[in-house]
Amino acid sequence: GNKWDPVVAACWLAPRALFSCGGMRIVEYRVLLPFSVEQYRAGQLYSVARTSQQETSGAEGVEVLKNEPYEEGEEKGQFTEKIFHMADRLPAIVRKLMPVEDLVLIEKSWNAFPKCRTEYTCPLMKEKFSMSVETMHLADLGTTENVHGLAPDVLKRRLIENIDLVFPVDKKVYKAEEDPTLVRPEKLGIGPLEKGWQEKLDPAKSCCAYKLVKVHFGYKGIQDRMERTIQKLALREVLHIFHRRMFCWYDDWVDMSLEEIREFELRTAQAQNDALQQAHRRGVAEDTVALALDDAELPEDEEFTLPLPREKWEKESSVSGCSACGSSFTILRHRHHCRSCGKVFCDNCTPCRHPVPQEGDKARVCEGCKRYLSGVASPGGHETPRDGAAGAD
Repeated sequence: GNKWDPVVAACWLAPRALFSCGGMRIVEYRVLLPFSVEQYRAGQLYSVARTSQQETSGAEGVEVLKNEPYEEGEEKGQFTEKIFHMADRLPAIVRKLMPVEDLVLIEKSWNAFPKCRTEYTCPLMKEKFSMSVETMHLADLGTTENVHGLAPDVLKRRLIENIDLVFPVDKKVYKAEEDPTLVRPEKLGIGPLEKGWQEKLDPAKSCCAYKLVKVHFGYKGIQDRMERTIQKLALREVLHIFHRRMFCWYDDWVDMSLEEIREFELRTAQAQNDALQQAHRRGVAEDTVALALDDAELPEDEEFTLPLPREKWEKESSVSGCSACGSSFTILRHRHHCRSCGKVFCDNCTPCRHPVPQEGDKARVCEGCKRYLSGVASPGGHETPRDGAAGAD
C-alpha cells in the first residue's frame, strides 16, 4: 500500500531479478518518447525531482546529499548523491536487530547528458551487492543495435526489453492523470496515445533512452525464486511509470529553462530533507508500540506507563549520540534527558515543552513523548532503559 513501493522494489529487490546462476545478467531497456532529445533532458530532470517529492512520506523516501557540477577529464555534467530510506517499511523487530543507518540504498549519478551513469550500493550487503545503470539518449526509434559499445561476448548475453508507454501498469499504482492513453499534453499536440503510436513518429523529433542494467548480487540460493516476480515488478515497472509521468507532465515542464528546473530540484530536495529529518525524530515515537513493552524490565503484573521514574532513566555516561537523530554529542552539542521517557537527546530533538508529573509544567520532552502526552500516540516511542539512575541534565 506504500506509494513508492515500485521504486523501493527496483532499488532493493531488482538485484535478485537480474542475477542468474550462470553469472551476471545484463538487460537493456529501451524507452521511446515522442519529443526531442533536448526536451527529454529537461523532462527527465523535472520528473525525477517531482517523483522524489511525491514519494517522500514519513521517515521513508529520498534524501539528497549532493547535487553539484562535476568534471572527469573531458566529461562534464551534474553529480548527485541520494539516499533511499527504507527502514520504515520493515517490521519494528527487524529495525531493532539491524542498524537503521544500514537499511538504505545509496545512489550516485553522473549526468553528462546525453550519456548518464548511475551506481547503487547498500551498506548492509557491502561488496555482496552493486548495481549500475548506463543510459544513452539518441534521436532514433530504438533501433540502434549496440549503442553502449559492448564487447561481442557481452552482447550475446544482453537481453533487450522494450517499454511501451501505452502498456497498462499495476492497478495498485495506476492513476488516470498519469495514463498516456487518456492524457493529451496540449503543448505537445500528441495523444492520447494508442497502440502502434510509435509508427507515426519522426525519428529526428523523437528520443529513445537506452538503459543498460548490470547487477552483482553475491548471495546464492534465492535468486531463482525471486527472478520472475521481481523482473516484472521492479526495474521495468519503475521505468514504465516514470516515463508515463514524464509524458503526462509535459505541459508542466516544457517551457521551463534548465536553470528553472535546477532551482526546482534544489527547492524540492531541501523540502524532502527537512521532512525526512522531522519524520526521523517522530519515528522514535512510532517504534514504542512494537518495542517498548518487550524492552522494559518490569514485573509481569506492572504496566508500562509514562513518565518513567528517574531511577529508570538512561545513563548519560552510556550514551554517545542522540537517541533520535544519532548525532554525536560534543562540547557544543549537549545531552538532554526527555523528562517523560528518560532517553537522552540533543537540543534539536527535544524542542517541546509539556507538563510532566513531578517534572513541572514546562518540562523538556522529545517529540514522541509530546505526542503521547497530548493523546496523539500510544505510549512513548523509545526503548525503556535498563540501566540504573541517571543524573538530571
